[in-house]
Amino acid sequence: VDVPAALAELTRAKRLAEVRIAGAAMVAAADDLPLLRDAIGLPVPPGYPDLDRLSDDDPHAQLAQRWARTHAPFTAATFAARYGLAEGRAAAALQVLVDDGTLVRGSFTEAAAGALEFCHTRVLQLIKRRTLALLRAGVEPVDGVAYARFLARWQDIGGDLSGVEGVFSVVEQL
Repeated sequence: VDVPAALAELTRAKRLAEVRIAGAAMVAAADDLPLLRDAIGLPVPPGYPDLDRLSDDDPHAQLAQRWARTHAPFTAATFAARYGLAEGRAAAALQVLVDDGTLVRGSFTEAAAGALEFCHTRVLQLIKRRTLALLRAGVEPVDGVAYARFLARWQDIGGDLSGVEGVFSVVEQL
């Protein structure tokens, strides 16, 4: 797929809009322009309808929820920088989502260096499932032949142990 050509076609069709958010050139879905206008003051580009949003919910919280659904644990500062929001305003929007159970707050990564992080509950569940799958894969049982070979070596069958000391050494292992 030729991504630049696809983006150009979608922009010509007014399904995407080229915008600047927090000083960075980006592409936004035309349907998101009212939310971006209300949340961060982004002017609707010429040629796009300046529609009302379908929801009366806090636009900052809506924007935060959309960000959280697609990002691993993040800080309020990261979210604020992405959209050019004041960190206090971003933290307030995130707190609304924590209060309603959409986000969880805590220390999830070492990279946060003590700062509180936020994570969407579904993203956190996905991280947990994938982590457990990796851990389980690391402790899968071996086949019977490999296990028998290990036991023989571990119990020194056919080795140098003999007599009372040999029996004592094997019993210690148990």
